[in-house]
Amino acid sequence: MIGFPVLRCIVTVGSLATLYVVLGRMKDAVWTDCVQFIVLAAGLPLMIGLLMSFFSWPPGAGWNHAGKLTAPVTGGPHTHLIDWFLDLSTEATVWDILFFMSFTW
Repeated sequence: MIGFPVLRCIVTVGSLATLYVVLGRMKDAVWTDCVQFIVLAAGLPLMIGLLMSFFSWPPGAGWNHAGKLTAPVTGGPHTHLIDWFLDLSTEATVWDILFFMSFTW
């Protein structure tokens, strides 16, 4: 996007991050990650709130609308977040996620 080769960007950012950790202490790197997590975790609800206020949407309108719609595969509402049933036709259940994550970890 900015005209730099991708490989050069990856090597530069990787080198700077490695240098930051090596010259600093591991404690500093962990605290930097904690601050980054807080910024990202707080930024998502903030951006959603700003977008909703920009378009004059009431806070629960999207959730209420999604609750009225039914998913074509499961037949349940889109707001049903956790599915404990062992059903292979369902897109994602708790058991599918645990099985997948056991191989990922």
